[in-house]
Amino acid sequence: MKKLFNLLCSFIMIVSFILPTYAQEQNKYYSFDNISSNWNELDPYVKIQNNSFYLDLPDNVELSSELYSAVTNHLSSINEEIKENDLTIDVKTRRVYLPNQTFSTRSYGKNAVYFHWNYLEIYLDAGMVQSITTTGVGALWGLAGIYTPILAAHPVITLSIGAIFSLVANAVASSGIKDGIVLHLNFLGGGVTYIGRQ
Repeated sequence: MKKLFNLLCSFIMIVSFILPTYAQEQNKYYSFDNISSNWNELDPYVKIQNNSFYLDLPDNVELSSELYSAVTNHLSSINEEIKENDLTIDVKTRRVYLPNQTFSTRSYGKNAVYFHWNYLEIYLDAGMVQSITTTGVGALWGLAGIYTPILAAHPVITLSIGAIFSLVANAVASSGIKDGIVLHLNFLGGGVTYIGRQ
């Protein structure tokens, strides 16, 4: 009986030390040394209010002063462009839309482009995917009317439309996807960070 009592007391002491540790959230520190090039780790902390993006860090998350400055400057630039160009942030999807922006959706997908706080979301229907696969980047120039207003409105995209089309065409060709496709083109770190079917 005494062994059982001692075992129970030991168990209670161990649990009393371990449980508070698990109950507290782990502290997180981000800097340019330990964050991905697309800053996806910060996505849960970028909030939307009054048609603007803002950084809302909990007490257990800290950014280096350089990263904090870069993120807040980036968000300020995006918010300025949103306001100046009468753009709208959909709070549910976190997409930024141009006023009166419409895209035709067909059974085999849609051709559209939206931007988020840290990447472009590009949709290409099956016909466009097929054209890119057979003719290359030239097929995308037919969509220049869709892409140009959004890219021109975006404050931090430093790539030319031709360079963006080239990245997109290469990603489509190497994906092996023949159906409608969606991809994320990260304008912070550059390059395609996600590709999948529509």
